[in-house]
Amino acid sequence: MAETKKEHYVPQCYLKHFATTEERINVFDKERMEVRTNQDILNVAMKNRFYDLNLFDIYKQAESAEQEIIKKELGELLGTDNIEVALNDIDRQQYIEKNFLVKI
Repeated sequence: MAETKKEHYVPQCYLKHFATTEERINVFDKERMEVRTNQDILNVAMKNRFYDLNLFDIYKQAESAEQEIIKKELGELLGTDNIEVALNDIDRQQYIEKNFLVKI
Protein backbone atom coordinates (compact mmCIF):
# COMPACT_ATOMS: atom_id res chain seq x y z
CA MET A 1 0.00 0.00 0.00
CA ALA A 2 1.33 3.45 -0.91
CA GLU A 3 2.46 5.84 1.78
CA THR A 4 -0.04 8.59 2.56
CA LYS A 5 1.52 12.02 2.70
CA LYS A 6 -1.27 14.63 2.43
CA GLU A 7 -3.66 14.08 5.31
CA HIS A 8 -6.70 16.31 5.73
CA TYR A 9 -7.87 17.36 9.18
CA VAL A 10 -11.05 18.68 7.55
CA PRO A 11 -12.43 16.00 5.20
CA GLN A 12 -12.57 16.95 1.54
CA CYS A 13 -16.22 15.88 1.41
CA TYR A 14 -16.99 18.80 3.78
CA LEU A 15 -14.83 21.25 1.87
CA LYS A 16 -16.61 20.43 -1.39
CA HIS A 17 -19.81 22.01 -0.03
CA PHE A 18 -18.01 25.37 0.21
CA ALA A 19 -16.16 25.09 -3.09
CA THR A 20 -16.93 26.31 -6.58
CA THR A 21 -17.78 23.86 -9.33
CA GLU A 22 -14.03 23.61 -10.06
CA GLU A 23 -13.45 22.46 -6.47
CA ARG A 24 -11.69 25.68 -5.51
CA ILE A 25 -12.20 27.56 -2.27
CA ASN A 26 -11.20 30.81 -0.56
CA VAL A 27 -9.51 30.33 2.80
CA PHE A 28 -8.28 32.47 5.67
CA ASP A 29 -4.84 31.39 6.85
CA LYS A 30 -4.86 32.30 10.53
CA GLU A 31 -1.15 31.51 10.98
CA ARG A 32 -0.17 34.05 8.30
CA MET A 33 -3.22 36.28 8.87
CA GLU A 34 -4.06 36.42 5.17
CA VAL A 35 -6.81 35.43 2.76
CA ARG A 36 -5.86 33.03 -0.01
CA THR A 37 -8.31 32.93 -2.89
CA ASN A 38 -9.07 30.24 -5.45
CA GLN A 39 -7.28 27.40 -3.61
CA ASP A 40 -7.64 23.78 -4.69
CA ILE A 41 -9.44 21.80 -1.93
CA LEU A 42 -6.74 19.13 -2.24
CA ASN A 43 -4.29 21.59 -0.70
CA VAL A 44 -6.28 23.19 2.13
CA ALA A 45 -7.06 21.95 5.66
CA MET A 46 -4.27 19.39 5.36
CA LYS A 47 -0.78 18.77 6.66
CA ASN A 48 1.79 16.32 5.47
CA ARG A 49 1.79 13.21 7.67
CA PHE A 50 -0.71 14.77 10.12
CA TYR A 51 -1.92 11.42 11.52
CA ASP A 52 1.42 9.57 11.53
CA LEU A 53 2.50 8.03 14.83
CA ASN A 54 5.77 6.46 15.81
CA LEU A 55 4.46 3.81 18.20
CA PHE A 56 7.94 2.66 19.19
CA ASP A 57 8.96 6.18 20.31
CA ILE A 58 5.71 6.63 22.23
CA TYR A 59 6.31 3.33 24.01
CA LYS A 60 9.95 4.10 24.84
CA GLN A 61 9.10 7.58 26.25
CA ALA A 62 6.37 6.26 28.54
CA GLU A 63 6.92 5.63 32.24
CA SER A 64 7.36 1.97 33.19
CA ALA A 65 3.80 1.71 34.58
CA GLU A 66 2.44 3.20 31.36
CA GLN A 67 4.62 0.84 29.32
CA GLU A 68 2.91 -2.12 31.00
CA ILE A 69 -0.50 -0.75 30.00
CA ILE A 70 0.73 -0.12 26.46
CA LYS A 71 2.19 -3.64 26.29
CA LYS A 72 -1.09 -5.18 27.37
CA GLU A 73 -3.37 -3.12 25.12
CA LEU A 74 -1.17 -3.12 22.02
CA GLY A 75 -0.33 -6.77 22.58
CA GLU A 76 -4.04 -7.61 22.45
CA LEU A 77 -4.51 -5.38 19.41
CA LEU A 78 -1.50 -6.80 17.54
CA GLY A 79 -1.98 -10.36 18.79
CA THR A 80 1.45 -10.79 20.39
CA ASP A 81 3.19 -10.91 23.79
CA ASN A 82 6.50 -9.49 22.49
CA ILE A 83 5.56 -5.86 21.95
CA GLU A 84 9.13 -4.64 21.38
CA VAL A 85 9.63 -6.97 18.41
CA ALA A 86 6.15 -6.18 17.09
CA LEU A 87 6.79 -2.43 17.26
CA ASN A 88 10.06 -2.85 15.38
CA ASP A 89 8.42 -4.99 12.70
CA ILE A 90 5.47 -2.75 11.89
CA ASP A 91 5.50 0.33 9.68
CA ARG A 92 6.27 2.76 12.46
CA GLN A 93 4.71 5.87 10.97
CA GLN A 94 1.49 4.71 9.32
CA TYR A 95 0.63 1.37 10.92
CA ILE A 96 -2.52 2.53 12.69
CA GLU A 97 -3.76 4.38 9.64
CA LYS A 98 -3.09 1.56 7.19
CA ASN A 99 -4.33 -1.33 9.31
CA PHE A 100 -7.17 0.03 11.41
CA LEU A 101 -8.45 3.42 10.21
CA VAL A 102 -8.79 2.23 6.62
CA LYS A 103 -11.60 -0.10 7.79
CA ILE A 104 -13.69 2.77 9.15
